[in-house]
Formats: sequence, structure tokens, C-alpha cells
Amino acid sequence: MRENHGSHPFAGLSLIIQFAIFVAFPLGIGLTMMLFALDRWDEREIGVSEAARMECLDRAVACQDIGFPFPTDQFFKLQDTRYGYSSVKDFDGWMADFSGNEASRPIFQIFTQKNEYYSSPNNSLREFFRDVLDAVFLNGPEFEARARVLDPTIARKLGAGCSLAVLQRKNGEYQRVDFNGKPAILLLEFHPKGLAMILLLPAVSREQLRVISERWSQTSQWSTTIGKAVPQLDIWNPPQGFDASEFRLAWKMSEKTGTQQIEKNGRVWCFFLDRWGKLTCLLFPVSNSAGGWGLRGLAIGATFLAAIWGWLLVSKWGTGTKQMFVPISFQLRVFFLYVTLLPLLSSVLLGWFILQDQEDRLQQTAFTNCIRRLNVLEGSYAGEFQEFLARGKNIRNWVVSPPEKNVRSVQTWFNKLHARHFFEFIHVLDQDGKAIFTNLDETKKSLIRTYQILNHVAIREFMPNRLPSGAGSKISALDLLAEECITSEEFGWARLALNPGYAHPLVMGRSPVDFYWDVYPERASGPTTIMLSLDRHWLVTRFLEKSMGFESEKIRLYGMNMFLNEFLQPQPKLDAPQLREFISVCEKAGKMQQRRLELKSGPAWAVAMTESLSGRFGIVAILEARESLALLDAWRWGLGFAVLGALFVAAIAGQLLAGLFLIPIHDLAGGIEGVAQRRRDIRIPVRRPDEFGRLAEAFNRMISGLHELEFAKIVQTDLLPESMPKISGYSIAAYTQTATKLGGDYYDVVPLDDESFLLLVGDVTGHGAPAALAMAMAKAGVAFQLQTGRISTQDLLEALNHVFFTELKPMHRFMTMLVVLFETRKNYLTLRNAGQNFPIIIPKGSQGKMLEIPGFPLGIRKKCNFEGTALPMNPGDVFVMYTDGLPEAPIQGDLMVGQERLSEIFTLCSRKSTDADEILTEILSAFDRIRKPGPYPDDVTLIVLRRD
Repeated sequence: MRENHGSHPFAGLSLIIQFAIFVAFPLGIGLTMMLFALDRWDEREIGVSEAARMECLDRAVACQDIGFPFPTDQFFKLQDTRYGYSSVKDFDGWMADFSGNEASRPIFQIFTQKNEYYSSPNNSLREFFRDVLDAVFLNGPEFEARARVLDPTIARKLGAGCSLAVLQRKNGEYQRVDFNGKPAILLLEFHPKGLAMILLLPAVSREQLRVISERWSQTSQWSTTIGKAVPQLDIWNPPQGFDASEFRLAWKMSEKTGTQQIEKNGRVWCFFLDRWGKLTCLLFPVSNSAGGWGLRGLAIGATFLAAIWGWLLVSKWGTGTKQMFVPISFQLRVFFLYVTLLPLLSSVLLGWFILQDQEDRLQQTAFTNCIRRLNVLEGSYAGEFQEFLARGKNIRNWVVSPPEKNVRSVQTWFNKLHARHFFEFIHVLDQDGKAIFTNLDETKKSLIRTYQILNHVAIREFMPNRLPSGAGSKISALDLLAEECITSEEFGWARLALNPGYAHPLVMGRSPVDFYWDVYPERASGPTTIMLSLDRHWLVTRFLEKSMGFESEKIRLYGMNMFLNEFLQPQPKLDAPQLREFISVCEKAGKMQQRRLELKSGPAWAVAMTESLSGRFGIVAILEARESLALLDAWRWGLGFAVLGALFVAAIAGQLLAGLFLIPIHDLAGGIEGVAQRRRDIRIPVRRPDEFGRLAEAFNRMISGLHELEFAKIVQTDLLPESMPKISGYSIAAYTQTATKLGGDYYDVVPLDDESFLLLVGDVTGHGAPAALAMAMAKAGVAFQLQTGRISTQDLLEALNHVFFTELKPMHRFMTMLVVLFETRKNYLTLRNAGQNFPIIIPKGSQGKMLEIPGFPLGIRKKCNFEGTALPMNPGDVFVMYTDGLPEAPIQGDLMVGQERLSEIFTLCSRKSTDADEILTEILSAFDRIRKPGPYPDDVTLIVLRRD
């Protein structure tokens, strides 16, 4: 009758468990990894999209005022005005430098806090521009009312396409207008802190217009998606199709999250807020992720179909019916493909994750190295400052070194230094405040007067013997007040006035200056003070050009004067426009920027910053990414080829393994059937020298030794005590564990009388039946010796040594043994050792002590004098005997427990209990926690004796 497995009450549960283990769990892991991979892919695509959007935003910001074919000094004046460095005199001088007729000169007008700060002499639109600059700060209904009034005038003077709204929207941008019937370029810019300016270029050539049009064409695609705002003034000019409230809300979300890009209403809003408070926004459509969701749906559907097929397959295996029989060849192919694809998929996905993470790490490392290089560059400026100080001291000494220099030679020499930008001004005064050497002209009257006051302070403080007399000694009350201010600690000038011979960073006018001055106390006549100054921009320019000239460095450095919009030497050959835009974005943002740039030479990681020494130079550090990314591409190709190769090998191997397994499995099945029939003559053929061949040989050896093994196991089991005796005032426990079926460890506890016991622990070399025979001989020898009435431990070991030497030495069988005579009445232990591991005594409350008793194993020598010792057992003492399986138990790496750690474990465990059984259990648990999992590699035997 055919057995119906399906009627078994647990058959359904068994099928569910098989399905969960072999189908659902692996498929779940595979699906999870696939979905995780798709998530990582989406993250990467999001990162790529964000970088592309930032590149577009950078271009839109930079194209507002960078890259236009206008004279350098015009851009310089714009920057000077933005940073508040220029004075009215500077503007007058700039306008006076323009050649040509009055109509071709630029018109420049500046307002600060709604007050006119400057207007160029040729400004025929002064009142008109004043109204415009006043109106652009308005918003809401007030702005609309002013626009209705001004728009007709604006259209008449600047062209029909121009209006107040357009001027406000194009804040900080060049725009084309019509002026006096001719094309012109206008830039209107206003800041929330009250600065507003207009620059009108009335004479623009056709070539300039062509270049300007090309520049504008680079951003024309974003004309409808760009928005401009000044959040502090609540001025919002949103992208086309959106209102100001949406623009404002999106910006507040960006501020709250601290990100430049936020998603809202199906659009990605990208923001850039410059250091002056002007906001630029670009809109992008949200990236379409339908492809990612499609792949997710495909993965989930494929997993669902595979689960259905797996359930059907498991159901066939579970029925046991011939109609549902699945050939083992088919099972092997399916199983091999199954176990191959899942690890392969895991490896591929893991490799892909690693490559993606590696690319991110490479980029982050590149940014870190670039930042470090920029910091090192800026930090090395101190050396340049020290060179300036050294040059100042050399000039100071050269002026007075013999023979006396005449004025002409000194000024000739200083002019050379000035031409090389080593110094800007020199001023040498005598005791009467008269200039001996100077290159300051009448335009620097205030500076000359300041130097004279400093000279008088220096004479009074450091050279009172040279104070002028007569008319030269007279000083005005105003000068006295100035001197008091200079030397006063409260005003902060005392550090400069009272420390000659040093270089001091100052701000003269609106420019940073490095200032050196010194006195001549050693002179009785001639110069009393020398003042040297150098524009910080000159010093920084020379320092940067000198520091950037190392072509051998992997990280390339380029510097750009952001006020002249010109690169320092060495200049980038092919990538100047792109780097100029990147540095411009960094300068406008007022903070360090990191980007991956696609340069002409290939991809590169770049970091740009504005140097803090003078604030006029942008520095960019570039690290080429081509070599690093090419290595990752090679790994990606290798990963792809490895996948294809693995699939091919898996298919071929599945086909071959189906045939390779069937015949050996059939042979093994026949052998197992013979064992079940108790046939001792059964043998299986060794067909190949492989694992199946070794399995066949092992099977045959097993059959041959099966009878011997069963017999030896019975013998060995009878050699060991079944239980421990009860000892008054003591507790004793023993444990043994063989590494194989037949071990070589021996132990026994033999009662001699009511007050004495014999404790034995031994270890026979080898395992199996020969070891069992040696143990039987040892036990018989002990029993025989005890029958003679000679219970001396020395006599016992000598008798056993004689037996092993005469009977077992030819078989190379030896035995170590520790014999302990335990007298309970005296509470005394007498020990003698024949090569066994040293026992350990743990006194109560003390550390364990190893009793070092050397001796030869039994059977090594014909005559042996076995060493021994004796010790008392005090209350609470613990005595432990053991074999080498414990100290040689493996722990992490290639290390073993060792004697020192063994003693520590015995000591700690003996303190946890007052019972030998519990101590033994604690010891075994402690070993299980530190040793490698699995069985002991050698036999383990342990006896624990404790006095109550």
C-alpha cells in the first residue's frame, strides 16, 4: 500500500517550512538586495541631477556680469563699488582717464541710503536715474504706482522693451538698451543695505554686441524659468507662470532645510543667494523616475512567479508520488543554478555598491586634498610678509649706510623696487618733519600729515635729544590732540606708534596695506624716521603667482583677480571661461564652493575660495579625476565580464555535476543498503581520485573497522567510573570528553578505605582501539598493585612503567599519569607525576598556583624516579587535575588557551561556588565562551576536588 504523506497532520507545516527556507527566504533576500540596488541607483541619479542643476545655476549667475567684452577698469569699478572701496576722488580720477568725446564716456551714478554718493560729470540722466534708483527699492502697490509714472519715461529714454519692472528684475545684470537712438549696455544693481548704482555704456561696437549676444545665448534657455529677488526688501520677481507668494514660500523652505534645491509642486527650485543679498532662482522639472518604478515592478513580478514555481516544486517533493517524481539530475541542475545565481547576484550588487561608494570617497578625498592645499597656500603667506619686513629693514639700513646716499640715487633705487611692486610709498623725515626721500605727491597730503605726526611722536618717545628747537619746536593744539590719540591705548594706535622696526597690517583709505616704519636713534642728524607701505594686493599678487608656478603638483592652482576679472600667472590654457565662472560664483556666494567640473582635459574635482588676505583674489584648486575614474571604469567592465563568465560556468558546471554526482551517489546508496543489512563484506568501488573516491575509501575503512570500533567502545566505557564517590567534608566532580569515538584520556577515583582515596588522571598517546587497550592495561595494573597492599604512589608508577615499557613500547604507545593519594583524615594530598599536566591548587581567597612536578611518561625509560610533592587541603581550597586538551584548546587566531589563562579561569570559577560540580560547570562554560566553536581538537578530562 502506498503511504499517503499528505494525510500526516504535520505534512502541511513541513511543506511551509521547506518553502520558507529554500524558496521564500532566498527570494526575499534577492528581492531586498535588488530593491536596495535600485534605491542606490536612484540616489546616484538624484546626485547627478542635482550637480547638473547646480552647473546650470552657476552658469546663470556668472553670466549676469562675467565674460562680457568690456574694459577691465569698468568691471574693477563695479567691484570696488560693491565692496565699498572707492571714494568720490577715485571715481573722478577714473572718469578723467577716459579718452574720446563726451558722448562715448560711461555714465556712472551711485546712491547710498537713498542719498546720491556720486554722479559722473557727463550724466545727462541724473534726475531720471535718481528716480529709478529710488523706485527699485519699492515693492507691492507702491512699486506698481511708481512704475506707472516712470515706465513711459523709461521707454522713451532706454527703449520700448525697458520698464521699471524689467530693471528691478535684472538686478545686477547687463542688459541692452537704446540710448540716443543707438544700442547701449546698462547695468543697474541695488543691495538691501542701501547701495544702488547704474552704469550706462553708451558706445558699444558691433563686435561687442556680437560677443554680448553670444554670451546671453548661453542662458537664453532659462529665460522663462529664472527668478530674481531681494528677500530682505521683500522684492520677488518669480519665474514665468508663478506668483511672488510661491517664490517666497519656496525660498523659506530652502532656508529652513538649509539646502539650495527643494522640490515643490512638481518643480525643483534651485537658489543662489549672493553675499550682497540678491537671490537668483532656476526652475527645473522633477526627474522622471518611471523607469526606476518599472524595474521595481519587474523585480517584484519575477520574484512572485519564482515563488509560485518554487511552491509547486516543493509540493512535488513533499507528495512522494511517482506521478510527481522529479529526477535527481533535474534537481541538481536547478539547485546549482539556484545557489549560484543568488550569491552571484549578491556579489554583483555588492561590487556595484562598493564602486559607487569608492567614487564618492574619491570625490570627497579630492575635495579634502584641494581644501588642504588651499589652506597650506594661504598659511604660507606669513613667509611673504616676513620678506616684506626684511626688505624694509634693508632699505632702512641702506638709506643711512656710508657713504651718504644722495636723494637722486635713493629715489632711483626705490623706483626700481616700486616698479617690481616691492613697495608702494617711501617717506623719510628728519627731526623738523621735512621729507628727505619721498615719492608721495600733493594728492597724498593727508597721508603726509599723518606721517609727520607719527615722526614727531617717534622723536619724543625714542629720540628726545633730537626734538626740534625754535620755530620747529612749535606744535599746534590739533597736532597735540592727534599725538595723544595715536599714543593712547584706548584707540589702539599705540601698538603701531610705540613699536618701530615691525611690519603692521593697516587699512589706508579703503585698501589693506602692509606698513613698515622705524626710527634712527643712532643718528645725531639726518633721518629720524622711515615709513614704507605696500598695497596688500601687490604683495598677495606676487605671493600667489610665485606659489602657483609648480607644474609638478597633481593639484593645479589658479588665481584670479576678482576685481579685474583676470587670471594671475600661470593662466589656464583651455578652461579659463569655465574656471572664471566658477570663481565668480564662489566670490558672489562669499564662501567656499566644491564642484565636479567637465573641463576640456576631462572631468576634474575643483574647490574655489576667496583668499582672506586681501579679499580680492579667487583661488581654485583642481585635481584631475580622469585617472581615478578610469580605474573605476575598468573595475566596472571587469565586474560585467565576471558576471557573464560566472553565468556561463554555472550553466556548464550544472550540466556536468548532474552526471558526476549520479554514479557515485548510486554506489553510496548500495553501500548504505548493505550496512543496513549487516553485511560486513560490502565494499563500494573507488571510481575517481576525487572527493567521491576518498568518500568511498573512507566508507570501506569504516566498514572494516566497524566491528573493532564497537568492541573497543564497549571496553573503554567500562574503564571509566560511572559516578564519583561521596567524601565527607569534600565535594568532587569529574568530566571527560573525547575528540573522537575512542579517546585516549583516562581517569579514576579509587577508594582505598574510608579515609583515603587514589585519584588518577592519564593520557595515552593516540586514539582508537590501541588507546583503549593501553587504558585497560593501566587500569588492570592499578588494580593489581592495590591488591598487593602497596599503595605508595612511587611503587604504583614504577609498576605501571614496567608494564608499558615491556609490553607497549614496541607499539610506540606511552602514557602520562598523575597519581594523588588523598587522605581525608589528615586533609592531605600526596602527588607524584609521570609527565602529566601540572595540577593547580587554588587556596581560598588566593590565586591559583601550578604545582610544577616534572617526570617522564610511562614507558619511555626502563627505570624512572618520579618526582612528587605533598600539600594540605585547607577549608575552601580547590584542587584541579586535567589533561592537555584544556590548555591546548584553540581561541581566536592561532592562539591557544595556555597555562596562564587556564589558571586564571580555574581561580575565577572556584570563587563562584562552594560545590565541585558547580565549579566544574563554570569552568566548562568559561571555556566555551573563549574557545573557537565546535568540538575540542583533543580529549578533555577534568577532576575538581574542593574541601568544604
